[in-house]
Amino acid sequence: MNDGNRKYGDNDVVLGGDGTRYTAAQLRQRVILVEPRIILLRQIPVGAKEPLLVMTDRVLELAPSDSPWGLVVDLQESKGILSAEYRKFVVEHLPTLGAACIAMAMYANPVVRGVSKFVAKRLGLNAGVYKNDEEAVSALRATLRNS
Repeated sequence: MNDGNRKYGDNDVVLGGDGTRYTAAQLRQRVILVEPRIILLRQIPVGAKEPLLVMTDRVLELAPSDSPWGLVVDLQESKGILSAEYRKFVVEHLPTLGAACIAMAMYANPVVRGVSKFVAKRLGLNAGVYKNDEEAVSALRATLRNS
């Protein structure tokens, strides 16, 4: 599902938005199957297109093809530094994955989460915003139960 031009080997190195080096294997390990139909992606501190492509390739490897599924994007490590280009890419890329629902786990105060929810909707990203990954998983579980 990456840009179609590249498959990443475990030892291939990609750069985060702040220049931090990650192997593709390290990025893939940040994506786990929490339970059938719920996948958790732990965002790196400063996101960039290439690391997200590696991680979302892993998401698609874990996603069921025969039933609706949900994605939790855990932002605990995120520094909230998003270039306009990366923000645009995220909004365009995440919906192409085919998740029935997306939940963002944001470890911030309620006001920041509220603003984030508003911004996500304004950008056209259909995602719930929750205070931690446990709450996000619970919300996805309830949503998927009804689908």
